[in-house]
Amino acid sequence: MHLLSIVELGFLLITTFIPFVCGGNVWIRNQNPAKIEAMISNYNNASGDPSWFLLPPNYTLNDPPQSLWMRYPGGWDLVAFKNQINSDDDRVGFYQDLLPDTIYITFYSFTYVTFDTDNPEA
Repeated sequence: MHLLSIVELGFLLITTFIPFVCGGNVWIRNQNPAKIEAMISNYNNASGDPSWFLLPPNYTLNDPPQSLWMRYPGGWDLVAFKNQINSDDDRVGFYQDLLPDTIYITFYSFTYVTFDTDNPEA
């Protein structure tokens, strides 16, 4: 699978395909009506940002920074979720091996989170 990148230069339209399927990439989406934030630790990639980010409802292929965490080369990291409103009350986390595939995570509730190697939106 590839991400389509479009760059417009004057009257010339150039399209390129950027591969985004490699170990350590994590796509996360929120299928819950509450505002949910996620973080992924940077145990295996010190350049990764372990901050909390608000999750979009879909994997935003047109704006990857909203739902994509790059943790190449992958390995074991903490994937955690919290409610943006009740952040001290509602939290859950998973110690997940991010190798060797791209991981697609869907948050449904604090008791139901799925981890897939196939894009459920495809």
